[in-house]
Amino acid sequence: MRPFLARLACAVAVSACLWAAPAAWAWQGEADSQGQEANWSGQDFERRIRRVLIDRGFAALTFAEWRSRGEPGGDWILANAPFTTLYGGPGRTEFLVLSDRLGLEIRIEAKYMAATGSVDEKLPYVYLSAVEAARERTVFVIIDGPGWRPGSVEWLRTAAAERRYGMPADKELRVLSLAEFTAWAEGLPKP
Repeated sequence: MRPFLARLACAVAVSACLWAAPAAWAWQGEADSQGQEANWSGQDFERRIRRVLIDRGFAALTFAEWRSRGEPGGDWILANAPFTTLYGGPGRTEFLVLSDRLGLEIRIEAKYMAATGSVDEKLPYVYLSAVEAARERTVFVIIDGPGWRPGSVEWLRTAAAERRYGMPADKELRVLSLAEFTAWAEGLPKP
């Protein structure tokens, strides 16, 4: 019985070490800081959003590549889409969705928060940017992840639903999880 308990204690200790300090044994190129891990989680989140639309027949380019091709018509998901910020300077959102076939022009702001932090304090800015600065009539804020402060995502959803802070009558602002966005996209007809 004792050898079994000794092996069990050893296994528990090794397991605790592996889970407690992943940065200590990370391979070269893996996340070695919370910021890098959050950045990679955000990039993965954006890839998932892009993939949802590619699976529905959209082609993916950066906004700059699309513009250099003469802004061709079709079904596009354009990354790094420029806009003029609330402060009057240049800014970018993650995506601009354009479809001549479906009559879509949707600006997408993607926010993923893997760990708790202060990013959720930017949600009022995201909201006001969508309301005041985005020239597109439809803006999706796709927001997900386990790190959001309690109440922050609900505040954003409520602000959009109640059309707070002077949202124009012709503006549609939707706050969606990745699952909700995927369900919306699956309702789009394929070409």
